[in-house]
Amino acid sequence: MTTQRIAAIRRATSTLAGILCALCALAVLDGLTAKYREGFNVLELVPGRALPINGPMPAGAAELPDLRIEGGGDDIRLVPEAVYKGFWFGGKMWKGTVTVLPGAGPGEVVLSVKGPAEKTVNPQLRFRVVVRANLKELQKHSPYYFERLIGTRPFPLAVLLFVMALFSALGSFLAARVLEKEMAKEGRAEIYMMKKSPEGSHITFGLGTAHGARPGMELYVLCENGCPVAKATVVSCTERESVALVRPNEEARLGYVADMHAALGGKQTPEAGTSK
Repeated sequence: MTTQRIAAIRRATSTLAGILCALCALAVLDGLTAKYREGFNVLELVPGRALPINGPMPAGAAELPDLRIEGGGDDIRLVPEAVYKGFWFGGKMWKGTVTVLPGAGPGEVVLSVKGPAEKTVNPQLRFRVVVRANLKELQKHSPYYFERLIGTRPFPLAVLLFVMALFSALGSFLAARVLEKEMAKEGRAEIYMMKKSPEGSHITFGLGTAHGARPGMELYVLCENGCPVAKATVVSCTERESVALVRPNEEARLGYVADMHAALGGKQTPEAGTSK
């Protein structure tokens, strides 16, 4: 596989990872803001479905028989099922199920839960139940934008997108490693650090003495299209990286390629298996 093909794979996987991360963030934002769009204590169902609900025990109520359910009808029912201790403040809570029976028509009703002697309803115990004709209508009126568009709740989608983004980023990383090795065999490496100085720009790249680099060596700087845009002179080397100086009137940028192929006489570098 050519270096151009590997570079294209790296760019594609990197771009894909960025897009997936952006979509993941949008899905999380959609899920977090949906409550502000759906209204307080609003339950949307279709006939034949049920939803769990809960709330604080109303004043004067200690057990399930003390609860008074108002509203609803034959097709829409609220059935309290248990009393339990609240997690945060330890107060008594009740939980139950709102059921819309098959055959119920579209519309909405209000269900209220009161204590034995209460005359006014606690706003936390007043529920508006909206019945949609079918699943398509339910999706159309969902508070989640992602569910309206593609029929999927945003939080499960965000998890899937995050996992896909991780795999894309891993693919980009592996492609970058392969590209680095293949380019090194050709005497080329990307510039990953650049510092300005009065003498010019000091560029750092991943070719060192193990690849045939040496101080004083002249090399070319190539742009994204592979065209030479500057010359540089190696000023220092380690085994795996070098620093070269580009004159002030010549151009060099991060991501450009340092090419010492010509300086090596067009030969393969020692790492590529040149016989001595």
